[in-house]
Amino acid sequence: MRFFEASFLSQLRFLRTAVLGASAFSSLLGFAKEVSLEWKPVPKAIRYELEIEHKGKAIVKKTTDENKWSGDLGFGFYAYKLRAIDKLKRPGAWSESKALVLMPDSPEPRFPKNREQVVLYDEKARLKIEWRESQGVQKYEVDVFRDGKRIFSRAVEGTRLDISEIARHGAGKYTWRVQSVVEADPRAPASLSGKKWKSEPKADSEFEVVYKDLAKPEQVYPRGNVLPPKDGKMIFKWKSVEGAEAYEVSVVRMSASSRDLASMPAGSHAKVFTTKENEILLKVPKEGKYSWQVRALANIAPDKTADAAGPKSIAEFKLDPSAQFAEGTGYVALSIMLAPYDYKVLSQNTGLEGTFKSSSFTLRLSGEKYFTPRWGISAAVNRTEFNVVSRQISRHDFELAARYRIPLDKAKHGWVVMPKFGFEYREYPELRPLSLQRQEFSLINLTAIGPVFGFDLRKQFNDEFSLGLKFAYYRPVILSGVDGTLSGGANGRNLSIGAQGLYWLSAKWGLGAGGFLEDRGVGYLLNNLQQEVQMNAFYFFGSLIYSFGR
Repeated sequence: MRFFEASFLSQLRFLRTAVLGASAFSSLLGFAKEVSLEWKPVPKAIRYELEIEHKGKAIVKKTTDENKWSGDLGFGFYAYKLRAIDKLKRPGAWSESKALVLMPDSPEPRFPKNREQVVLYDEKARLKIEWRESQGVQKYEVDVFRDGKRIFSRAVEGTRLDISEIARHGAGKYTWRVQSVVEADPRAPASLSGKKWKSEPKADSEFEVVYKDLAKPEQVYPRGNVLPPKDGKMIFKWKSVEGAEAYEVSVVRMSASSRDLASMPAGSHAKVFTTKENEILLKVPKEGKYSWQVRALANIAPDKTADAAGPKSIAEFKLDPSAQFAEGTGYVALSIMLAPYDYKVLSQNTGLEGTFKSSSFTLRLSGEKYFTPRWGISAAVNRTEFNVVSRQISRHDFELAARYRIPLDKAKHGWVVMPKFGFEYREYPELRPLSLQRQEFSLINLTAIGPVFGFDLRKQFNDEFSLGLKFAYYRPVILSGVDGTLSGGANGRNLSIGAQGLYWLSAKWGLGAGGFLEDRGVGYLLNNLQQEVQMNAFYFFGSLIYSFGR
């Protein structure tokens, strides 16, 4: 039996075989979960007993007829021992415990990846290096090479590292590698105490460093006159900048004497805010004029400091309840109007009194232009065609008026009332009978000029659609075409009321549709006898609208 034990122990001294090889410390290194052990056969042994310990506990107890064993083991520190068993089932002495270190998978580079181009936005910027965590590993070693020479090497905890040494070497091609570093823990076999190991690295990753400048952000909103926010908070927006990792934003309320941000007194600058998005919600509770600026930041370190900052862009805005109206806006509209038409004539000179029914066609060209957010002018010219007693009659109108916009609430899409006051030129064709029996008439073209006033009440439901009501009243004060004097109740009948819907197909083009009721008339004394012309109609219309400055 002693010879058997001695022989086995002698054979075990030659045990050095494993799937992944042996370490310089008589420890087997494995880079996968599957481990294989193999030993030389012992004379007279018919089976072997294997025991593997991890953290002081036996995790494998195996009897095998072969001189080898395979199994799965995770990353960590192990100790194993063997003994032989003869044909009488007598076990020999245990061999000396041997240490086994199984290394984790090699870390996988995340950034920069192989053949990746890295853009830095400052010559002193630090290079961020990242890799995937190896399970159970806290320490790693990172090496960076330039032209085959190591320019950087550091042991680090975690999976991210900022390298400032790149700034000394500048743009160009580099390679880097990362290895797991494992130190023996207190519960590892005593023979491993104080030792450490590095995993075999994956293939070196090559990357190229180039330098660029950060662009100036293009500010989108707010700009110009804007409505005060209901809750005192406003979203500031700008276009994204290539390479920006964050943005720095500040807002300043300007005094009445400040022309721009540069003229603001010292100490008046507001708090600086930082965001990773291309918008931020900030509090701006008071009406007045503001200046705000934004710049892009890049190459941000773990301590949140930025190595690179782009140029600042500056914009101004004013919180104004009338900001829903833009200065310089306006439109031109071409409208077609159709209507059933009543034409009435009263002539005490000839004894003619009658109403003639017809249909009318009107072509209208109109437009508005606002020189300030509230004040503007409007103009319109109409040509109307209708038929009375087999005669084709045309009349023309022209209106010029001042307009004023009054918001009824502070909402972007709210109610607006727009009073107008101006003057209008109108034509009132008058039929004079030559022979009532033969229905023969002559046509006299009366023209009148007088003031017009009214208002539009409009509700904007969204950026595209609105509905409105219209009211206007006209009073002729100057009559020409006859020698008569204005008189009679027909002069007070010149009013119209209607509704219109408006839909914008784009920022420039829109469509309008609606209807309105018009009652118009003129009365005068001729030879001290009353003469009247009345024209009533209900118009249906459609419009093609072109907007400018919207």
